Amino acid sequence: GFVLMETDGEQDSLKEQQQQDAATLMDSEAPPSGYQPLDVTESVPDPRPEPTPHTGQLVSWSVYIIVVLMVLTSATLVFAEDYVRARTWWALLIVCVLGSAILSLCVFIWRQPQSRMPLPFKVPCCVLICPVAMFVNILLMLKLKPATWIRFTIWLAIGMVIYLGYGTRHSMEARRAEEKGVSPLPDVISPPKHEPIPDDVDTDRKES
Repeated sequence: GFVLMETDGEQDSLKEQQQQDAATLMDSEAPPSGYQPLDVTESVPDPRPEPTPHTGQLVSWSVYIIVVLMVLTSATLVFAEDYVRARTWWALLIVCVLGSAILSLCVFIWRQPQSRMPLPFKVPCCVLICPVAMFVNILLMLKLKPATWIRFTIWLAIGMVIYLGYGTRHSMEARRAEEKGVSPLPDVISPPKHEPIPDDVDTDRKES
């Protein structure tokens, strides 16, 4: 009888030991607090989610290059239209190379981190709509006749003279700026000016 009781006691203690070992193993393998499992349905996180001045410069230069490439592409389609229609190899090669470069730069801009600042309106699918709008406008402008460009230049010069000579000095914004004693144009180059601290406040700070 004693042998059976000791055997049962050993089995019970062995089971308890196994349960304790299993609990310890589960605790050691448990994820840390705040851990969230990876959702494979989500897109891969951007390694640079926040834009920087460097990425802003890259996007700006990419846009400038895109404009130049679009001007060259539109000029080829307008002034070498007969060769493009005839499917001349060099005309098609120029259009394909320029189009590929524009598409690559658009993808490069799309891959840059975007600002998360809330705005009242954003252009949907900006990386597609903006380049198409730019290309169509440049193409239409290059199709204008020389007389139209001459008239446009003359009226543009007249408008700039009126704006710079009269509009900037008599605008409502300029009057409001004069009443407040500030410049109507913001000073973005010089650092912001801080108001001087009153003497009584400065004395209180020193005493504290």
